[in-house]
Amino acid sequence: MKPALFAEPVPLTAGRFGAVRLDNRVNFEVARSLVAIPLGLVEITQACRDYPVVFSRQEPHTLVAITGFQGEQNLFIDARGQWEAERYIPAYLRRYPFMLVPSPQDPAIAALGIDARCKRLNRRRGDPLFDGTVYSSLSMRMLAFCQTFQREYGRAAAFSAAMASRGLLDAAAITFPLPDRDPIALHGMVSLRERVIESLSAETLREFAEEGSLEIMVALGLSKPNWLKLIERRQRQRRR
Repeated sequence: MKPALFAEPVPLTAGRFGAVRLDNRVNFEVARSLVAIPLGLVEITQACRDYPVVFSRQEPHTLVAITGFQGEQNLFIDARGQWEAERYIPAYLRRYPFMLVPSPQDPAIAALGIDARCKRLNRRRGDPLFDGTVYSSLSMRMLAFCQTFQREYGRAAAFSAAMASRGLLDAAAITFPLPDRDPIALHGMVSLRERVIESLSAETLREFAEEGSLEIMVALGLSKPNWLKLIERRQRQRRR
């Protein structure tokens, strides 16, 4: 199954991409329909300031930033395809059109890949992907970036698995009380079971703190008010 955004992920080889450049005018139009963006563990505390962060519905669970509602559009991309200023841009998007793919020489080894259908690829404008037959400075930077993202994504998946194995994930609706109307309930989201966490022993919480999980759990809880902000954002945009 292809990762979201990537229409044709292939290995980045000099034979196919030796004369190709990447237009450095960044545009997020490709992510307009992406409303649940995978996160690396190191990103959580930053992403939680701007977005609701929950666990993916599909198993194995991982962490995702919610930027819109299912079947709708990303609410942080403007008409020109630009991400809203001052909002955190997840690494999953910043790496595009690059990603790690199995090496053509040894499938057990990860190599740098690229979305061959990315509209920013061309032969005239931007940064070259190769310097002769070797990676350009851009491709070398993106290889390191993709390796870091993949490592942090793995850590996020491990954290999610640990929460699931301890019975701390809940697929129930998330409800928001509103002062002037009926509460809003969002279904199909997987989040931490707050009541169970509140009943955990001091020893268990200390263990979570020592392993670094408690900071992430607190950040996820602090992101919950962003659901209401997201709903209000959708209402404002619909009125335009």
